Amino acid sequence: MKRLACLFFVMAAVASSLRGAPSEIGFLPEEKVGLTVPPTERNPFGKRAVKAPEAAVEEKGTEETQIRDIISKLNCGGVIRGGGKTKLLLGPFQVEEGTILPQILPDQKEKLKVVAINKERVDLVFVETDGKPETRKITVAYDLGANVHFKLEGAGKTPKKDAGMGGVIKKNEPAPPAQ
Repeated sequence: MKRLACLFFVMAAVASSLRGAPSEIGFLPEEKVGLTVPPTERNPFGKRAVKAPEAAVEEKGTEETQIRDIISKLNCGGVIRGGGKTKLLLGPFQVEEGTILPQILPDQKEKLKVVAINKERVDLVFVETDGKPETRKITVAYDLGANVHFKLEGAGKTPKKDAGMGGVIKKNEPAPPAQ
């Protein structure tokens, strides 16, 4: 208890010594004067103006470019050949030579016709209002070959003694040492 009283007395003494006359402190809050910064200079303490998002200003482009962007992102799921016809699964669409593609965009005015389906690509053409194919063309390349992304080490024709996985252990052969 004596220590607490002594500590309180010391803190009171330090606090009274820190208080000084207003002339020692400098200036008081009511003595502050505001400063206006001219519009040509930047105020380092002011809030920054919120800029309008640039994405709202950006144009979406023409209907043709939107269609080209969407079709270029579609994946090819598979090809069916039979009876002299070839069908292809292009994204959600099942396309066949000579057919008109369903609408991709809402209120789409442009029509797309499938002209050719080859082993490595699909050719689409924009159709004019009179029904004739135009020279504006979209080619979608695809590859349905098998792709290996990861090679797992394991049993092969000749198992390695160091292989941690796979291999064949015969009845009379000792087990590999534990690692």
